Amino acid sequence: MCDVPIALAADIAEEWYLTADQRHRATVNGIWELPYAFQLSGKYLFGDNGWITPSSGVDTRQTGSTSGRLMTDGTLIARNSFDRPSIHKVDLRLQRRFSAGRMNIDGIAEVFNVFNHRNLNTFVTNLSNARFGLASGDTNIDYQPRMLQFGFRLTY
Repeated sequence: MCDVPIALAADIAEEWYLTADQRHRATVNGIWELPYAFQLSGKYLFGDNGWITPSSGVDTRQTGSTSGRLMTDGTLIARNSFDRPSIHKVDLRLQRRFSAGRMNIDGIAEVFNVFNHRNLNTFVTNLSNARFGLASGDTNIDYQPRMLQFGFRLTY
């Protein structure tokens, strides 16, 4: 008979490891003065969305949590085993200044995600979910489809 209490293994779901934050990012931008008081500016954004760790979706240890890496057969889900696709985004702005005495009016046209690249960020990562691996909505502007915006600025 063993009278020494058996310590439970540390909960592998709570071990520290690198987060899924974006690891690599590059932004290139420029502004060009064009003839006839036009100004063109643009930005290219690349972001490596990184890797994330799926969850098993089962409460193997019966602790009330289904977010761990432990599967019912005792195996572990590999860390950072789900690769999120990279972000590629081009934004452009065209502006023209009109002067009337001491007053200036700038007409502005902006296009975000010019090439309408499908940028995904949020995914279903619960292995027991039928939608595992599918993208779900994200409200961040960097993940939206092409958008166009018009505006003006008045200075005096």
